[in-house]
Amino acid sequence: MLNATNSTPSLKDQIFGTKMTVNVASGITKYKYALVDGATMNIKGDIDKADTTTDTDSEVFTRRLQIQNSLINVYSSNEVKAHLDATELSLINPNLTVPVGLDVSASVNSKNRTTTGITVANGATITADKTDGTSNGGVGVYVNYGTVKNDGNIEVEKGTVNDANTDGVGIYATNGTEVLNDSKGIIDVSGKTAIGILGLSYRVNNNGNPVYEKFGTTGMTQTTTIADNIGLVDITNKGKIKLDGKIL
Repeated sequence: MLNATNSTPSLKDQIFGTKMTVNVASGITKYKYALVDGATMNIKGDIDKADTTTDTDSEVFTRRLQIQNSLINVYSSNEVKAHLDATELSLINPNLTVPVGLDVSASVNSKNRTTTGITVANGATITADKTDGTSNGGVGVYVNYGTVKNDGNIEVEKGTVNDANTDGVGIYATNGTEVLNDSKGIIDVSGKTAIGILGLSYRVNNNGNPVYEKFGTTGMTQTTTIADNIGLVDITNKGKIKLDGKIL
């Protein structure tokens, strides 16, 4: 279990202990401290993905960990903020084109979707905003073969640095992910062609083609059928979804 609290012990110290020093060669910026698989990550302090201060919990969470097949919990009164421009996105990951508040995907160790997911507690907030350009709006939460439960606030393209970018998504769920926007959950997305909850049977690559993942001990192919509904997305909305200020 890892806890991001912005206090002691830091995320880095929880991974390495307090007596280990990590020396990075000059000019090297894209590296990971750890691949986290099969864990629980509790966010009990604010996370700002624009924070580049070395070894803060925000910097380590955003840039130094690869989290998969894990459960991420955002506790009440805490915010995960991904307000980023194209340059900041490329520094985090050259393949990123949109800011994402939180994301997690299953791995080859996932036997079902219960070990991968994101839970946003009542009173917690996730915000994603593309702070330049006009397209490629942010994504609040992305989960690939897992679960999403939102009882807090997910806000996309609500920033004031620029006008709302198009194509923002509140919750993006693929590959058998189960989504619950619970009774106190609010998803608020601005911009043209905004989507509150997007559910796709399979992840789609940049060319618009479906990607057939391999999860679990036996893997998965396009024709495989298993009990946990891979290839289906289960969405339940008990809360509020706002698109450009209009409640659906």
